[in-house]
Amino acid sequence: MQESASPGATQAHPKQLGTRRHACDRCRRQKLKCDITKPCSPCVRSGFNCLTTSTPLRKSKQTQKVRAEKRPSANQPRSHLPAPSTSPLLSERPEGPVNRPRTSHSPSSYRDGDPESLPWTHRYAQISAVELTDKLFRMHNTASMVSPTETNNTSALPGGGARPTRGSDDQVNERSAPFISHFNGLVLPSRQICDFLLQSYWKSVHWFMMIFDRSSLEKQYEDIIGKQIVTPRQNGVAVLLLMVLALGARYTSEEQGSQIGLTEQERCLLQSNMLTQVRAHFFEILDAGGLECVQCCILLSTFDLYNGKPNLALPVIGAGIGSAQTQGLHKESLWAPAPEGVLEVRRRTWWALYVLDRFASITYGRPSSIVDAHCSVSMPRDMEDAQAVHPLLNSLEYSATTHPARVTLGSYQRYKFELYTIASSIIGSIYDLDSPKLGDAPSGAKAEEQF
Repeated sequence: MQESASPGATQAHPKQLGTRRHACDRCRRQKLKCDITKPCSPCVRSGFNCLTTSTPLRKSKQTQKVRAEKRPSANQPRSHLPAPSTSPLLSERPEGPVNRPRTSHSPSSYRDGDPESLPWTHRYAQISAVELTDKLFRMHNTASMVSPTETNNTSALPGGGARPTRGSDDQVNERSAPFISHFNGLVLPSRQICDFLLQSYWKSVHWFMMIFDRSSLEKQYEDIIGKQIVTPRQNGVAVLLLMVLALGARYTSEEQGSQIGLTEQERCLLQSNMLTQVRAHFFEILDAGGLECVQCCILLSTFDLYNGKPNLALPVIGAGIGSAQTQGLHKESLWAPAPEGVLEVRRRTWWALYVLDRFASITYGRPSSIVDAHCSVSMPRDMEDAQAVHPLLNSLEYSATTHPARVTLGSYQRYKFELYTIASSIIGSIYDLDSPKLGDAPSGAKAEEQF
């Protein structure tokens, strides 16, 4: 009986063993019906590499026990670990006002373009939803395949590929070209007139909208305009300098121009010609990115805004905000290490963009694009050029620790930034942008109550 029953038992069992033996790893994990032929149909349809190994689906109890012993106990410090009640990828999201000081961490520990080198709080702030989903899958299934989104690759998206980064380790030996050859149709005036237009910008615009470090920009001006040579890396700065000179021409009076032999007609032609070049290269600098791209958007949109062209100004402001957020300019803790002067220019640029966004919202009653809760950049500090007394204000600045003193360029900017931060919370109520529910008090009444 035992001998007769034994063949029957082995007859049914080999079929089950055969199915398990031939099933690939992916079909075993996802409990799919696998083919004997390799690669199997499910893997071919999904585009996965069909692999068949002897790796067990579940870790043994002994392995789980060893891992549990290695985990820190509840009595050990857990400052570097996520909160136990939330997802480790989304926990500890930074909150607070937009002018909150930057999170303290060692700049040398950050590697540009590598989110794993950031502090835990901000480690996943710069990755896409596709990358975040991929990391979640691989957290719960270590045997899963690495997604193309790893290492900043977007080849899984239409037209995607490896996303280039602009690091400091790029090739320095670039082929330079004459400045005028880069701008087809540009009529560049003499060096004397260019210098005059730059000084006109400092006198008319810099005090009102401080986005540069004066000494740094003048050095770039000398390297490009003075030598009349531009490298591919300097293309964005070259366009930015043309925008600066165009604004200098815009605020040069007929009397001032006559002092250097510049007629009013010539001044207008210079301004128009330079602006045409800036607009012609606008998408080029957007694609290249960099801080100069955001600065150019600020200046160009300001020109359009103050010259009655809001239909141009507002989209350019939006382009500047998008470029700034792409570079992580909205959150200081994401910045790569740099000299203090470079960090200060980043702060100035971000806050100038913030004020411009709020000013456009107030002026035209449209929603602002920058969300305070998503930003964290500290106020600009006083560098050498910011300590000069404001040329147009006779006001005194009072402090609990110092005697009353004249308002400087730096303090004027900070007071303006703080004012727009306060106004930001009630802009939506004033212009009925918060979509009140039926039965709520009118937005005007709410605004009056907040005031």
